[in-house]
Amino acid sequence: MGAEERTKRTHSAGLEKLLNPHTVAVIGASPKEDRIGGIILKELTRSHCLLYPVNPKYQALRGLRCYASVLDVPDRLDLAVITIPASGVPNVLEECGLKRIPYAIVVAGGFGETGEEGKRLQDRLVEIRYKYGIRILGPNTLGVFFPEQSFDTIFVEHGDKSLAGGGGTAVISQSGSVGIEALGLASNIGFGLRTFVGLGNKCDLDELDFLNYFAKEPGTRLIAFYLENINEGRQFLKACRTVSQDKPIVGLKAGRTASGASAVSSHTGRLAGMDLVVEGAFRQYGILRVQDDEELTDVCRALETCPLPQGNRVAVLSPAGGYGVICSDYIETPHSFTPLQMARLLPETEQRIRSVTLPFASCHNPVDITASASGEMYGQAMEAILQDPGVDILICLVFWSPPGIEDDLLDIIARRVKGSNKPVLVFTTYGPFTDRYLLEFWKRGVVGYSSIERTVRAARFLVERSMQLERFALEKSEAGARKEPSPPLQVSVSRPKRSIRRVVEQWLLNLKEPGKPDEYEAKDLLRRFGIPVPRGVRVPPFLSRGQDSGLYKMKEEAVKRGMKALLPKRFTFPAVVKVCGASFLHKTELGGVRIGVLKGELEAVLSDFQHRFPGAFLLVEEQVDFLPPELLVGGLEDPQFGMALILGAGGVLTEVYKDVTSRLCPLMVQEAERMLSELRIRPLFEGYRGLPFDRNGLVQLLVGVSELLAASEGVLSQVDLNPVVYSRERGWVVLDAKIVLCGIGSPGGSLR
Repeated sequence: MGAEERTKRTHSAGLEKLLNPHTVAVIGASPKEDRIGGIILKELTRSHCLLYPVNPKYQALRGLRCYASVLDVPDRLDLAVITIPASGVPNVLEECGLKRIPYAIVVAGGFGETGEEGKRLQDRLVEIRYKYGIRILGPNTLGVFFPEQSFDTIFVEHGDKSLAGGGGTAVISQSGSVGIEALGLASNIGFGLRTFVGLGNKCDLDELDFLNYFAKEPGTRLIAFYLENINEGRQFLKACRTVSQDKPIVGLKAGRTASGASAVSSHTGRLAGMDLVVEGAFRQYGILRVQDDEELTDVCRALETCPLPQGNRVAVLSPAGGYGVICSDYIETPHSFTPLQMARLLPETEQRIRSVTLPFASCHNPVDITASASGEMYGQAMEAILQDPGVDILICLVFWSPPGIEDDLLDIIARRVKGSNKPVLVFTTYGPFTDRYLLEFWKRGVVGYSSIERTVRAARFLVERSMQLERFALEKSEAGARKEPSPPLQVSVSRPKRSIRRVVEQWLLNLKEPGKPDEYEAKDLLRRFGIPVPRGVRVPPFLSRGQDSGLYKMKEEAVKRGMKALLPKRFTFPAVVKVCGASFLHKTELGGVRIGVLKGELEAVLSDFQHRFPGAFLLVEEQVDFLPPELLVGGLEDPQFGMALILGAGGVLTEVYKDVTSRLCPLMVQEAERMLSELRIRPLFEGYRGLPFDRNGLVQLLVGVSELLAASEGVLSQVDLNPVVYSRERGWVVLDAKIVLCGIGSPGGSLR
């Protein structure tokens, strides 16, 4: 980080004059309410701010004196909201700098998101920012909405009146439209907004600045992000890790698919990270990841309002049996990260429910008190369930059509929710009146949703947040109790990063073809760090295209005589023969792999391979007997977060299984353990049918590979160890390895 960046981060804590200013200039103010400058001026007249319209065309606007330039304003200004077209922004921003205004919101688009000319214009803003020290939000931003202070620079409809009640959730959105539309929809059923910030193009202020601010802002209880790219990815994640131990962080990262990532690039002019890496990084650093804007607001509503559960056992209360069954199906659907289970009610609880409901009610979970129940029956059944120690979460399915149900059920449920330390979520539906009832629940402190799927999903995130805090507490306890360094890993890669880099640098210098390591060389790098690979030898070519037959026979005879000497001592058969070269990345499809080669067959197999792959090196290795399954252990360099480790079901069907997870490098042992638990094949590592897999050995291998990847960032672009298998004799072994260097085609890459 350069001096300018250090200055930027040091000053980012004092954002009060941006988010809650006292004196504001509106540059480009207008009397016309269909113009951006007119809309923003009108909105700000409702705030507590002292306003200074700036526009040389007018003497006064909305009863306020209008100035030709901010330089003419007699008072000190906290903030300038610039609403003029892009081409004029640099000049007025320069005037703001001369005026010593600390913050500016640049609303206009037409900057870095539009092409080279726009990028040059945006670069000019950055120059002015550092020349005068003025901080910039935007450009291409909707700005800020702070309901509690009636401070609002948003010029599109955004449910501001519905959100005026305020709350504890800070929403930071790179796309103004996504954030505002999501909040507008959520406000129909209730949303507790503390502050909305539209990041826009992030030429200066970005997600890390606002994360640091809202982490300390006392009115903020939860932080939510919508991001398309992440500046200073690792620094942002590390900050999230710290903040999330106190305040939940919910993240929506766009660009999950190949086409989505392409769209992000054209929209923001930057690269989107790979989704698998983002998923693992968010989980690793304490960010609760959501997939769309609806899920973002749904999760925020639950996390802000509900107490956290002590476990994952869910009870369901319904006046309609069918809906209870549907809810149970959603609860029991397997989930890799956050499984839920149906609670088993105590006999006393079931008896208590039976005593306060109708004789034909079903008192097992899911509890069906039937459509003949009254509101009071519903409330008494709620009390019984919430007092059962085997219940962690209660989901109430509420319908208004049964004859015994009146609007007093709103207050009946709200009283029970208020009196319980367990989270209660409501699903309700009533045709065109659904949103009205959900909003009434919200006003009473009860979180409700219009679909069962959304309700169960919210419950899952409450459990995930609870598990997250438990993990933080455990790690803190382990760190405090650890009086001595952890014992060294069996994988010998556990060494200082600088030492690893020196070994990698030496390895680069010895490559047969600079910049393009083959399988033998990739395994040689692993071998240097104690990562097990089969014993073998690389055989040079004795036939090339266009050679005369006499020369070929001489070379072939030489290889035959020397083959025995080439093989390592105590080499055991059968053997595996492979074509070996950086250009042969998919050897199986090319017919370039032969297994089960006996000692007497080796020369004939080598001769056959040399005829089919003239000029190619060959690899002869000991064949390793192993137990299924085959694993993939990979590494790739993400443009935003750096090196990531990938783990999944491997072999030739890796893309079919798609059973993968990831973490950023280097890994702690606990994160490697969690990666194993997230795979669908995880039972194999948990004693399934007595299979003898060495789980600890696999964890050590993952940690070791992650340390190698972390130390080689900027050199190794992609690493593919597939398959990695378990041998009873040798433990975990890498059978095939591919390495792609950064800047392939350049001589060897370079260590940065």
